[in-house]
Amino acid sequence: MVAQRVYGLALGYEDVNDHEQLRHDPLLALLAGRKELERPLAGKSTLYRLEMGADEAGRYRKIGYHEDDSDRLLVDLLLEAHAQPPRRIVLDLDATDMLLHGHQENRFFHGFYDSYCYLPLYIFAGDQLLCARLRAADRDAASGAVDERQRIIAQIRTRWPKVEIVVRADSAFCREELMGWCERTRWSTCWGWRATSGCGAALAGPRPAPGARPSAAAARRGSLPSSTIARSGVGPARAA
Repeated sequence: MVAQRVYGLALGYEDVNDHEQLRHDPLLALLAGRKELERPLAGKSTLYRLEMGADEAGRYRKIGYHEDDSDRLLVDLLLEAHAQPPRRIVLDLDATDMLLHGHQENRFFHGFYDSYCYLPLYIFAGDQLLCARLRAADRDAASGAVDERQRIIAQIRTRWPKVEIVVRADSAFCREELMGWCERTRWSTCWGWRATSGCGAALAGPRPAPGARPSAAAARRGSLPSSTIARSGVGPARAA
C-alpha cells in the first residue's frame, strides 16, 4: 500500500480519491509489487486509514504506525548508504507550501504564498530526505527546527562521531532560537540573509580573500563582508 501511494504521488495523483480508478491499473499494480495483476489494489478508504493512522487503533483508524521509528528510518537510510563515513555532510532545512483546494483540517491562509496551504518542514542531506514534518500554515517556518535538528544530529553522531556537520538554512530560519542554539553548540553554520539597505551598508568596504574568516571584532561590529555574512558563529568554531 505504501508503494501504491508513493507511485501514485510520483505520477501526479495526489488525492487518495484517484485510487478508486487507479487500483484497477495493472501497471500501477506491477510497480507496487502485486503478482496477481487482475486483483485490485487498495481503495481510497484503506489508503486514507493508512495515512491518518495513529498508534491507538480506533473505529476509523485501524492501521497504525510508529512515528519515532519512521523518523529514525530516514536517518538510518542515510547512514547505510555510505560504506565509509563522509568527511562532511550538510543538513539543509527548508519549508515550502503544500497547496490545499478544499476545507481540510488545520487549513490556514499563508500571506507569503498567498494561498491556503500546509507548511511542511523538510531536512535534507544532499538528496537524502531526513525529515518531512507536516505542519499547519499558522506558524513560523522555523517552528520545531531545533528539536528536529537535535534529533537528527544525535542519531548521526552514534554512527559517525567525527564527521563534520554543517547546518544550512535560508532567511526564513534566521531566528534567535535556532541561531542561538547553533552558536551555543558551536556547529558550523551557513545562513542565507535577505538583502536590505542595512546589509548593503554593512557590506561596503574591502572584501577578504576567498575562504578567509572574519575576525571576532568584525563580527561584534556587525561589519561582516559579503563572503561571510551568511555564516553564523564566526570566529574559531569547531567542526560539528
